[in-house]
Amino acid sequence: MSDQRKKDVKLNSFEKGLNRDVHPSFQLEGTYRDALNAVMENNDSVGMFSNEPSNELCFELPEGHKLKGSEYIKRLNKWVLFSYSPNTGESLISIASVVDCCIDKVLSSLDIDCDLLFDQEVRIPIEEKTIQIPVPNTVLYWQVGMEYWYLNIDETIECEGKNVDSCEDLLLFDCHGSPFASVAVIEDTGSGLLDVGSYQFSFQYEDQDGNTSNWFQLTEPVKLTGEDNNPGEKSKDSVEIR
Repeated sequence: MSDQRKKDVKLNSFEKGLNRDVHPSFQLEGTYRDALNAVMENNDSVGMFSNEPSNELCFELPEGHKLKGSEYIKRLNKWVLFSYSPNTGESLISIASVVDCCIDKVLSSLDIDCDLLFDQEVRIPIEEKTIQIPVPNTVLYWQVGMEYWYLNIDETIECEGKNVDSCEDLLLFDCHGSPFASVAVIEDTGSGLLDVGSYQFSFQYEDQDGNTSNWFQLTEPVKLTGEDNNPGEKSKDSVEIR
């Protein structure tokens, strides 16, 4: 290589990160303007690029199934998937790994005496919680219509689904309508603890074990007033909830 060509070669360590705020002719040393399919990594304050993971197909749902809900389980580093097949009527709970690209059945409605109701048109929200009994277990909670369900995913995987025989093993509780309450302001009956302003209320179901439903719709707002209605002023009125 000639001396002139050696002078034209510039090495950039990118330790100062991305900078697209200047004209390309004024690109600052130690910065980069763009990088396609790249991930920035730091190694002893020296910026290094590595290839971004590809978007190749990792796994597929069973044939004919449509995705109805999903939740990432951080403790297991896996995805829980709810799916439904209109051809067979099967509601299926699966667990999938993006590390080894495999998907396994956890529980099928065809194997138990229970329709999991995954045939709903809406997407099913799933919530996961880790409990200690005495080792960590992940429990899934979800709602379909007015019914609330739960499943210990670790226990079910360990038992290969044999810990579930019917809906009774999965139903948290069955709500028979939304809770309703009427709210009204009663003048000059308060204890002076509530600030002036508007108040709305929401309700949820709770069973004897402390399990709760989602919060239901808010009530219409009611207003507590005072002499001057200044922020922080206490009201002499009270709110009656029936």
